[in-house]
Amino acid sequence: MTSKASAEARQALSTDCWRTSRKGDEQDKAAWLKAKRAEEQTASEAWSEQYRMPPLEGTERAAPWDRRCRHQILTNAYTARVTEGTTSEAKWRRSRRALVR
Repeated sequence: MTSKASAEARQALSTDCWRTSRKGDEQDKAAWLKAKRAEEQTASEAWSEQYRMPPLEGTERAAPWDRRCRHQILTNAYTARVTEGTTSEAKWRRSRRALVR
């Protein structure tokens, strides 16, 4: 076997090994993502109830995604404006009511 053929064989073996090792990672990643989405969904539903958010309409798949997005956007906005910014809690409550109408 020439050195070029030997190098190609090692490269193919390395690629095959890498692909095989990635299969487990992909399954782990999919399981992690599913658990993360369930956690986010539970948090967004609890948050929606706590702050009496109006219900969102949409398909079975879209409505949960909408709730998660609303939760993430409003909690990030609160952090930026109230916790880290200069907006008062009272002013935030007034602006939040206007946002969710």
